Amino acid sequence: MLVMAVLTCICMTSCKKNEITETPKPSVPDSGNTVTEVIVDTDSMKKKAVDALNSIRSVNLDSKTFTVASTADMVYVPEARDTNYAVAVDERNRMFEKKYSCNLVQFSDNEDIILKTAHLNILSGVYYTDLFSIPQKDLSKFAARGVLLKTTSLIGADFSDEWYDTDMMSQASYSSENYGIYGEFNRDIASYYCLYVNRDLLTSAGLEMPYDKVEEGSWTWDELINMLRANADINGAAGLASTNMGMLTKAVYKSGGSFFMDAGKDKELALAYNNETTAGVISLLRRMGGYKTLYNDTAETGSARSDFMQGKSLFYIGTVGEMKTVTTMTQDWCILPLPKTVASNDNYYSYVSPDHAVIAVYAGTPCSEISDVIDGLYAASVGGYLADAYYYELIDTAIRDSSALDMMDYICGIKGGKPINDFADVYTEFQLCTSDAIAKAMYNYELTPESILNSAKKDFDSLYK
Repeated sequence: MLVMAVLTCICMTSCKKNEITETPKPSVPDSGNTVTEVIVDTDSMKKKAVDALNSIRSVNLDSKTFTVASTADMVYVPEARDTNYAVAVDERNRMFEKKYSCNLVQFSDNEDIILKTAHLNILSGVYYTDLFSIPQKDLSKFAARGVLLKTTSLIGADFSDEWYDTDMMSQASYSSENYGIYGEFNRDIASYYCLYVNRDLLTSAGLEMPYDKVEEGSWTWDELINMLRANADINGAAGLASTNMGMLTKAVYKSGGSFFMDAGKDKELALAYNNETTAGVISLLRRMGGYKTLYNDTAETGSARSDFMQGKSLFYIGTVGEMKTVTTMTQDWCILPLPKTVASNDNYYSYVSPDHAVIAVYAGTPCSEISDVIDGLYAASVGGYLADAYYYELIDTAIRDSSALDMMDYICGIKGGKPINDFADVYTEFQLCTSDAIAKAMYNYELTPESILNSAKKDFDSLYK
């Protein structure tokens, strides 16, 4: 893994910036209108993407332009090659375009405008875009308006290929209908949740960073609670900050690899949690709550993250993408994977933000080759080189030492970690009967797992049945 080679570089150069280096551009032999294979002289990471492109069928798309309607500025088609990540994305696009003799463009707007325009165009029978890139929490809203094509309608698409994430795609399935596509093309490690820690507060409490516990697999919420106790005795600062109770609940619940909803192709949608798991989560939440937990609505500055950055809490639950903001805090900090619920769990789990981008196909696309386009975009992204490029960007802008980068490997699944999505995050109307239902029990001791489950079933039935 390229990341491991970077560790030594960081230790030697400290805060020295990494220079962007370009690899030779992809090219194809001049063969008229017949697309053969991509020829590229590049590093071993990118070579896997080249091999993947060459393994799928060649289709000459005759200089057609394919569009992505995105709610984020220039994610898939960067305007400038001004960062390592933008360079990698641009080279990915060039490989794809040369493979198929076509062009890829992106336009951006907020999701409400994109949805409204797409719906009006569907009603009018007018072409609008080929693909959508939208927050996964809005997938159901787009599907309900009839602007998305079911993935089962993509003739010739084989989502069992390694560049697709079938586990995440199953969580975008409403009964037997799937609308969202996940995989290497839209893999966004910035949307993975992690734990930020104030190292100055930790040191003043006489504690050390639990790197060894993470590496040996014994980093658990119980270990974190011990740190909260020591911090409260010495510093008096809050223990754990998060955006809201629901987020904290999800962090604890999903760190055990559990799902709130049972979803997938040909499955009847149902609540997935059980009383034993729920009881364990409630116990952990109540123990953490005894050490002054901050949320956005109780934070002194109006933001739990801001309070953490001002030294008012020991930990903060946030996404990897927030690192570029957290790095501006004056006190020393680092990141950790979300702890395990029990040390015997095989993996550290990093749940994926509801804002993670999902790719969907516009129901009115006139392109008969859209399955080939999707396959090419995802195949050209395989191999991990895009994630490594993002790592480099974090090194340039945020990461301060090799320990933080090593912890990133656990957060992103390189070292015994596993990202986890959930139907309740994709279809957010189910939050009421999942994480929010459990969160209510943190301070309400009259609520039991049985009563929570019964209440959740009623809410679920009113939404779905």
